[in-house]
Amino acid sequence: MKRDLGRIKSLANSKNPNVDWDVKNEDSELAEIISHLNKNLGVGESLLYTETLNPNLGIQGVSNDMVIPLQIRLAASANATLIRRIQIYRKNAGTIQVYDDYGHGLGWSFDVTLEKFVPLLRLGFRGQNGKYKVRLHEVNIDPSIKDNPKLFDSAHALSQFIQTGSSELLVAIQRPNLVEADFKDKSSRLGILAWRFKKFKTTTKLSVLSREGLAGNFVSFTDEKQTGWNWEAFARDFINYGIAKVIDNVVWEGNSFQNPAETIGGMGITTGVRFEASLDEVGSYNERFMRLTDSWEGWSATVGKVQKKMREMNNKFGFTVFDERSVENTRKLQLFNISVNLNLYEEGIEKLSSIPKDRLIEIEQLYEDRIPGIRCDTDRSKRRWLSSGRFVNTCGTLSSLIAKNSSCQNDIRRGKDQDAVSKCLTSLLRVLYENLDYSEITSLIGRDNIFVHGSINGFRNGEEILNEPILSNTDGAIGSKFWNGPFDIIQQMLGISGGEFNGYWMRERL
Repeated sequence: MKRDLGRIKSLANSKNPNVDWDVKNEDSELAEIISHLNKNLGVGESLLYTETLNPNLGIQGVSNDMVIPLQIRLAASANATLIRRIQIYRKNAGTIQVYDDYGHGLGWSFDVTLEKFVPLLRLGFRGQNGKYKVRLHEVNIDPSIKDNPKLFDSAHALSQFIQTGSSELLVAIQRPNLVEADFKDKSSRLGILAWRFKKFKTTTKLSVLSREGLAGNFVSFTDEKQTGWNWEAFARDFINYGIAKVIDNVVWEGNSFQNPAETIGGMGITTGVRFEASLDEVGSYNERFMRLTDSWEGWSATVGKVQKKMREMNNKFGFTVFDERSVENTRKLQLFNISVNLNLYEEGIEKLSSIPKDRLIEIEQLYEDRIPGIRCDTDRSKRRWLSSGRFVNTCGTLSSLIAKNSSCQNDIRRGKDQDAVSKCLTSLLRVLYENLDYSEITSLIGRDNIFVHGSINGFRNGEEILNEPILSNTDGAIGSKFWNGPFDIIQQMLGISGGEFNGYWMRERL
């Protein structure tokens, strides 16, 4: 690629430009160079270069108990990460995007493994704090000299960047879009044989500066929970056990807590909430937005299982989110994702932050009345105090929700900072969704303050249409000019990918 760009630059001094620059003539030198470039870097393809410095300090121990014939492994580590990453991405036929990334962070981990030949139980905790910076250059390589008179300068600047790593010439042609962020991530995980469970929380504070000079500061929090079956990792454990019987110090490495849906034969369910807001001059939150996503994804599923999941979603929300007939001609979905999103806007977040405790107790009683023959033993019985000073006894069906709601309202009354309150509300929305049906959620927050939308993605086995999203029906109302949150609009404005914008190239993710 560097050679092709150098040849384009040399054509600037062509003695016969009418012939050499004629891209309509397939035999012209410029046309041949562009054709060769297209073969080496097609639209949608990337070239990646990464430099990483990752010092790690770790300690581990093994306990063999003769009474309990199991092996216990303990491991703890602290690490630092320094990354320089370059991605050259062919956005379209006439545009190459250059992502120039820097990142550094500090992390820690603690793991416990219980083994008998193979790991039976895994328990782990992770944390990472850091910063990253993304500079996005867009290089116009449209071969039409008339439409793109800076072609030769652009080719030379890109060639110099690839050769030296210096973006000075790229900046001289066009200022880059700039994203800078501070982040803090933490996760906990549990694995029992092939089953996996993971909780993940993140904090991200971003500063954005567009090439046109538009600037802004933003914040996001996430609270996610994932469960699933990772048969690939389970099989790898047995293969490693067999290898160890034959060869010492040879191990098939792999991420045991990779998203199960991204593994061979795997499947997973993820429920997560993302909070987003812009910051004004004094750091106050504006244009607050929350999106809850409930997704089921995996390697493969029969149409019967897909339609069963659609019915569950329809029952949860009380209306036809997905039409089962949309997949009736499909035998199987492969590499699929079925997700429903619940968007919450400013007025909805205000409602979420002031849910009456009495109303939750009332819903708890209604839920328990629907359960035939329910009995509460002494340990489960809860005395719920109402605002009137009276109390009622319940079986504690909604204890986690009532406790989280009280915690958030206590944070607000005590005047805790907006970060702490927003994080609590992010968790509250997830717990609310996990415990209540959509009809109860709308009765608390208001149907006009919520917008429900979803989609089904995957390769359809047995249909003429190989892979086209199936969009859901919607409900509620869009309550902001940023219908899917401010971050979505920022990414579109900058033309930056989600992975680059959120720093997934150096951060853990579900």
